[in-house]
Amino acid sequence: MAAIEESGEAFVSNAVINGRFALRFCIVNFRTSTADIEAMPQLIARLGPRVHAELSSRGVARIPVTG
Repeated sequence: MAAIEESGEAFVSNAVINGRFALRFCIVNFRTSTADIEAMPQLIARLGPRVHAELSSRGVARIPVTG
């Protein structure tokens, strides 16, 4: 969440759903476009490896993602 905000490309919030942390996209700006929303997965995919590497180097356990 911090990496997304620090990128300056988006602002997100969080939620805990069934005990699991989730990013929450709360769209309140009337100028938000479909392209803005569709860009979020790519942004997360781009920033994710760096965040994962940083957390791994600090010994933070990886939580497996299940669908």
